[in-house]
Amino acid sequence: NSSEKTKRTVVYGIALLIISLCLTAGTQFVFHACGIHDDGSYGRCHYAQLMIGCIGLVTAAGAVMLLILRTGEVSIAISVLTICESLLTILIPGKIIPLCMMATMSCQAKMKPFTLVMSIVILLAAGCNLVSKLIKK
Repeated sequence: NSSEKTKRTVVYGIALLIISLCLTAGTQFVFHACGIHDDGSYGRCHYAQLMIGCIGLVTAAGAVMLLILRTGEVSIAISVLTICESLLTILIPGKIIPLCMMATMSCQAKMKPFTLVMSIVILLAAGCNLVSKLIKK
């Protein structure tokens, strides 16, 4: 039974690591914010992109810690932190950091929807892991 718990923790850790790295890489390279302006400056959406990338890396670091430590208490703590991080990530583009006004801009058309979907996937994974760990206790 202990082996099964460890397996589930490893699977959750690996899944969380992959999803959070996809969030980070996706927002930085594929579903990114608007580019540099003609005058050499960046829009506010660029800073939303950077913030999302940073939170994705923090989530990935939590997943690595989970894979190293593999205890139920660490799994619960990482899940709670991940839930908070994913809720924050949902709010960053457009709520905490305003994006461009036009819906056709890259930040509105690509980055915001991608961030929302990936954050919800992370939120669901962390929530399911948290509930399963709390029920098992």
